[in-house]
This record gives sequence, structure tokens and C-alpha cells, in this order.
Amino acid sequence: MVKIFRDLSQVPKSYKHAVITVGNFDGLHLGHQSIISQAKARAKANNSPLALMTFEPHPREFFSKGKDNSGMRIYDFRSKIQAIDSLGVECVFLLRFNEKLTSLSAHDFIKNIIVDSLAAQHIITGDNFYFGKNRQGDKNLMAQEAKNLGFGYTALPQISDDNGESISSSNIRNYLKHGNVKKASELLGCNYHIIGRVKHGEGRGKKLGFPTANIELHKLFLPRYGVYAVQVKIAGDKKIYNAVANLGTKPTFGINAPLLEVHLLDTKQDLYGKRLCVEFIDFIRGEKKFDSIDSLRRQIESDCETAQQITGNI
Repeated sequence: MVKIFRDLSQVPKSYKHAVITVGNFDGLHLGHQSIISQAKARAKANNSPLALMTFEPHPREFFSKGKDNSGMRIYDFRSKIQAIDSLGVECVFLLRFNEKLTSLSAHDFIKNIIVDSLAAQHIITGDNFYFGKNRQGDKNLMAQEAKNLGFGYTALPQISDDNGESISSSNIRNYLKHGNVKKASELLGCNYHIIGRVKHGEGRGKKLGFPTANIELHKLFLPRYGVYAVQVKIAGDKKIYNAVANLGTKPTFGINAPLLEVHLLDTKQDLYGKRLCVEFIDFIRGEKKFDSIDSLRRQIESDCETAQQITGNI
């Protein structure tokens, strides 16, 4: 498992002089994976550790200053670290994004953190990386300081998909906003997913004949509210389960807090307390309010049939 260092004064010598890639890495999409891959190749060639520097909380959460800070992250922190680990990164330097960090000038960020604390051998970022107080630092300043302070630096251009569209977190959020999880997944390089622990619900799905696993949503940028064909992975279980999921509020019952409700199509299990990875395969329909419980039940039956057709062809 990747090692995480929250206190840079505690970083052992074995992780100093590393090749470090720096950024938010929200979603760990194909662009991020390309940067990490190139950093990995350089670290191997130089016989150096491979490290990643990122920030917590998400900078957009910090700058919301107590306002509604929901909808910031494509993935939660735990999912992000799991993805980083899967890419072969040896350690993560996790900087606390707070007033102290944001007050550092761009020069002091480089001198105090990259040079003095970590003695970085080489830094790799995207070419749109900004840092330091008021985002005054950019790739040009980093390149100049690298020459002055004796470390290497590479700024990598943003990559595009086969259609020439930039692979970026903002584009992924836009596709999710419109329910286009298939396109979002293409840019991510894997199925868009939400991971969470199943909590007790109010049993409405069970009474309708469609028991659901209810998963809370925390500070995530959510796709368009509605019904999706999904596949579910249960922690500790290697099997993949076809399912249908409702993401959003419950307008028929007057409930406004967003929730992810998942109904397994091919099996019945007690999932309470288990961690689920819900992978979104395709959008079925938008959220709507029904005038009766019977009409809701008929629609759920139709949604299950549609989800079965979609997931059964994978």
C-alpha cells in the first residue's frame, strides 16, 4: 500500500531525492495517469523513489469558506488514494491545504517544501499547474527556480482523446452533469464509480418489492439525478453484480437529501455495513415524481428490465 506522509518533517531519507508529480489529481483520469506514467519512467531510469504530492482538503472546498461545499470531488479521498496506489506510486506527500499553505509565495513553496523539506530530484506537473499565494506561480516560474535551485522540472501538455477533446476534470464533470457516464468513463479510463458503506434506510424499496442498499454521498460532484444501469462490487467478494441504481432525492416521498440507492438484479443479500463500489454503466432516465405508488412500482419494474439488458450485454 502506498505510504502517506502528512508531516513532511517525518519523511525518511529513503523517500527524499524523489521524482515527484504535483497536482490535485481529482478523478485520476487518463491525463493524470499519463503524467504519473512518465514520472514513473523517469524515476526508474534515475533509480529514484516515485512520489506524488497532492492537497487535502480539495482547494475548492477550502476556498468555499464555509459555504455549501458539496459537489467538489469526482472521487472521495479514499478512492483517490486507492487509484494512486494502483498506479505504482510509492508514497504520497499530503499537504494540508490551509491558510498557512495558501499564504506561501510561489518562491517559498518551492524553496521550503520542494527543496528544503523533500530535496526533490525532479518535479513533473501539467503545463496548467499554478501554485503559491494568489496562484502567482506557474510552469515558467517553476522552470526558472529549478535551474536556480538545482532540481529538474518537466511540464507536460494536456492530452486529448481520439476526437481531440481535452481530457480534464472539468470536462468529466460536465459529462457527469448531463448523465453521460459512458463518456466520463472514457476520459477516466475506467467506469465512473461511487464507493460507500451501506447504511440503514427506511425500507421503502423493500415494501415496493425492490430492496435497496443505501449509500450516503459526501462532498462528491454527482452525476445527473436519475436512474442508472450499474455494476456492483462488494468488498471481500470477487463477483460483479448487475444492478439498477437511483441517484438523487425522492420527490415522490418529499425527501430532498441526495442518496444513492442500489438494487441488485440477480441476487438477494444483506448488504448493511458492507462497502460497495457502484460502477455506472449507462443512464436510463431522469428523476421524476410519481402520482401513485403503483405507477412508481411499474416504472421500477421497467427500469430493472432496462438495466438487465444493458448490463447483460457487457
